[in-house]
Amino acid sequence: MYWLYILICLSVKYILYSLTEKFHFSFIHTLELVAININLNKITTFYLPKTVSDIFTFTFFGVPLNQSEYLELIYSILGSFPLLILFIIKDIISYLVYKKPTNIKAICLKFCLISFLPFLTLAIKDICYLETNSFINSFIAIFVISFMVIGLPAYIFDILYGKSRLRTRKKYYFLLDNFTKNYKFMSIIYLLQKIIDSIGLALYSFNPIIFNTFLLIWKALFLFLNFTIFKNSYEDFINILINSFLQISILLLNYGFIFTNSITVKIVLNVIYCLELFIYIILCCKRTKKIKDVELEDDIELANNDRITPGIPDWAIREYMESFEEDDNNIL
Repeated sequence: MYWLYILICLSVKYILYSLTEKFHFSFIHTLELVAININLNKITTFYLPKTVSDIFTFTFFGVPLNQSEYLELIYSILGSFPLLILFIIKDIISYLVYKKPTNIKAICLKFCLISFLPFLTLAIKDICYLETNSFINSFIAIFVISFMVIGLPAYIFDILYGKSRLRTRKKYYFLLDNFTKNYKFMSIIYLLQKIIDSIGLALYSFNPIIFNTFLLIWKALFLFLNFTIFKNSYEDFINILINSFLQISILLLNYGFIFTNSITVKIVLNVIYCLELFIYIILCCKRTKKIKDVELEDDIELANNDRITPGIPDWAIREYMESFEEDDNNIL
C-alpha cells in the first residue's frame, strides 16, 4: 500500500508538470517550496492528520524529508521511474497511431527538471548521514548530486550554445519559452537557484533559524537581481515577481512557526499561509490565461507554416528559420 500511495501522489505531480506545453520554471519551483516547507515546519499537522500534509508534499515535492529514514531518495527515484516509462510508452503509441512526432529525450529532460529539487535535496541530506547510511544509498546520493550539479547543467548548456544549437533549441523549446532572446541562459540560472535552495532545505532540520534566514537572504538577493540585472530576461516579469514575493512571505511566516508554541498563533499563521497560496494560484491562473490569449493570436498568424510549433517564442522561431540560411557558427 505504501508504494501505491507514493505512486499515486507522485503521478499527480508528473502529470501536472510534464504534460504542460509551456514549462513554468517559477510556478513549479514555488509549489515545491510551499510543499516541502509544510513538511519541514510541520504546518497543519497539529490540527489535521499527518497524512494530509504528506499527500500535499508527495504531490508537489516528492517523498517528505524525515530524519529517521534514510531511504527517501531511493523511494522517490523508484516511485517516479515507472511514470517516466509510462509517459515514454504513451508518446510512442501516440506516434504510431496518430503519427504525432515524439521526442523521448525531451520527456526525460522534463522529468529531470521536475525531479531536480527533490532528488538533489534528498541526496544532500543523505550525504549528511554518510557514516550511518548503507553503501548503495550513499553511492546513489553521490551519483545524483554529480548528475544534478554537473551533468544536467552541462547538457542544457550544450542544447543552448552547442554546435547544433539552433536545431536543438527547437526540440527543447520549453527551455526558452519563459525567457527573452538575449537571456537563453536563464534556465541554467534557475538550476543554480534550485541547487542553493536544496542545500538550505536539506540542512534545514539541523538549525531551522539559521537555514530559514539563509534561504530568506538568498531569495531577497535573487529578487534584487531580477529587478536589476535580469529584469529584461523574462517573457512575463510580473509572474516572476508574484512567485518571488510568495516565496519570501512563506519564509517570513516560518519564523512564527519556529519561535511560538501557541496553538492560536499557529492557527492564524496557517490561515495566512493557506490564503496566500490560494491568492497565488488565482493570480497565476489569470496571468497564464491572459498570456495564452496573446500567444494564440500570434500562433494563428503562423498556423500555415508546418515547421512552426505553437508556443515557441517569436524570437526562437526566427532563429530556427535563419538556421536554414546561415551557418550555425555565425549566429549567437
